[in-house]
Amino acid sequence: MATLGFCVLLGFMVYWHLPNLWTDLRTSDWQPAFGLKLDEAKCTRHFFVASTCSIKYSDPVKPEQRQKSLSYLTFGGWGGEQALLVQSASNPDRVSIAIATKALIGRTLAMLVLTIIPLLLLLAVFAKRMLASGDDDAASFVQPNPEPNPARTAEVTRRPTMPPTGNAPPTFGRRTTPVR
Repeated sequence: MATLGFCVLLGFMVYWHLPNLWTDLRTSDWQPAFGLKLDEAKCTRHFFVASTCSIKYSDPVKPEQRQKSLSYLTFGGWGGEQALLVQSASNPDRVSIAIATKALIGRTLAMLVLTIIPLLLLLAVFAKRMLASGDDDAASFVQPNPEPNPARTAEVTRRPTMPPTGNAPPTFGRRTTPVR
């Protein structure tokens, strides 16, 4: 159950944050977006390591369009930083914030570390469970004990036996006294 919840959380994180990162990585001609209105900007820090930041903006020229939102995942935090909207000169539909476009390396590392490490952990748990549940199958790969070596068995049977002493019963084997 925990693994399923972890997969859902990982999928949500990739679905929510990867598209904005991909857009920012492909765009290099950012310019201030003076025509757009920033409605909300907030960052939430998680475990003192990573932060998720989201902004909501709208276009006052086109009030019929709904409010748009962007989300970012980064190491550290952007608390107290100015959220200046920027847009691509070649494609004005691509919108981001200035600090996010400057922190592309940190955002990329955060996405890689916070998705690949949990994915590797999930794979390790899955592999461990597969190996643990496959113990019966693993036993079929073990070869049975080989048949005893006949030459070695013959050596054992030809070994001389000690003559009986005292009240011990006689042993069968090679004769130790000559027959007359």
